[in-house]
Amino acid sequence: MAGTTSASITPGLLREAAAAGENDGYDRAALQSLLAAAADALELAWREKHDLMAGLSTGDEEISSRAVLLLSSAQRIADEAVSEAESYSKDLVDTARTQYREIIERAQQAAREIERQSGGSRPASEPGSTAAWEADLPAAPAFATDDLAAAGPASPDDVVRARQFTRMAAAQAHSLLESIERELGRLGTGAIPTVNQQGSAGNEG
Repeated sequence: MAGTTSASITPGLLREAAAAGENDGYDRAALQSLLAAAADALELAWREKHDLMAGLSTGDEEISSRAVLLLSSAQRIADEAVSEAESYSKDLVDTARTQYREIIERAQQAAREIERQSGGSRPASEPGSTAAWEADLPAAPAFATDDLAAAGPASPDDVVRARQFTRMAAAQAHSLLESIERELGRLGTGAIPTVNQQGSAGNEG
């Protein structure tokens, strides 16, 4: 046979191959039939190979598409979770800062009012009228009402207690901010590193 050694064997080459002569002992008809059968088998194998390769390519594309969809879905869910956690933490911080300011402002107002009353709230009158003026004062203690004007004059002990109350309120506010920071840390978002800075800003405010 000729034409089958210089290139890869293909169905076409097998069909075109022929015997070199009739004296080599081969039956030309049988040889041609064998070559035709081999060509058909090889062609079938090539088709199966092509189909398999096409199927693998399609499968890879489907897997890639599924992977992209899964990654996109996971990213969207993660973004929504982070956004929800950030919104929740922002609400917590805003609420804590509002409560902190209210506590501090109320404590400072109480301390200033008590100091003002203890410094000169008694009328400058004759010594004999002091007892009568004190008898007209309301009986409620300074810390029993929010109406500081109606609470009457405060003693030095009241001023000390007011200052202690102010410090205690500040400590409670700081403790509230720290507990919120710990709660945010348990959320695992890692996106709220400025709680301490916000707490400092609240102190300055």
